[in-house]
Amino acid sequence: MKKLSLIITFLIFVGICFSQKDSSSLLETIKKTKDVGLIVHEERIGKEFPVSSFKTIDKELLSAAELRGKVIFINFWYKGCSPCMAEMKGLNHLYEKYNSENTVFIMITYENPNTIREVSKEYGLKYKMVSVPIEEISSWDVIFGYPSSFILDREGKIVYGRSGGKTEIEEATKAVLTYYGPVIESQVGIQK
Repeated sequence: MKKLSLIITFLIFVGICFSQKDSSSLLETIKKTKDVGLIVHEERIGKEFPVSSFKTIDKELLSAAELRGKVIFINFWYKGCSPCMAEMKGLNHLYEKYNSENTVFIMITYENPNTIREVSKEYGLKYKMVSVPIEEISSWDVIFGYPSSFILDREGKIVYGRSGGKTEIEEATKAVLTYYGPVIESQVGIQK
């Protein structure tokens, strides 16, 4: 089992390296990360997310004006990505716990609307679903592997982002709640 984990970690690392334009900054990011295969996007913190408006597969326009003043959680995924699928349970828990008039939960993929609806139904997802061509997602230059998730503050600036994930459902669920829950709480103003 240890050998399999090491192989999977290596493959994730290699895949991320080939998608990274500046491999030296990637290596520095990995050194700062405690979890192998997970990358924290520290270099993006404080920067505006490159897209301010989204159109859902149900034709709902989420405009910059509508999104302003809300905390936004964005997740990038695709069906063939085992860590993406493993964290769906955790993403549901995140939505159930933090969904309010002050938050927006968006999932972005290059999958077609039928596949998105199939996955949404299978996992009971309530996120706003967005389908974007993979070339457009790549042009945003924000993700270095799947899954990737970002939290934006009320002004649309990135306050946290991660790429990579766990392949075991319970570990992935715990990771989602551990990494994203406290950040959402701090942005929404939830006191413990």
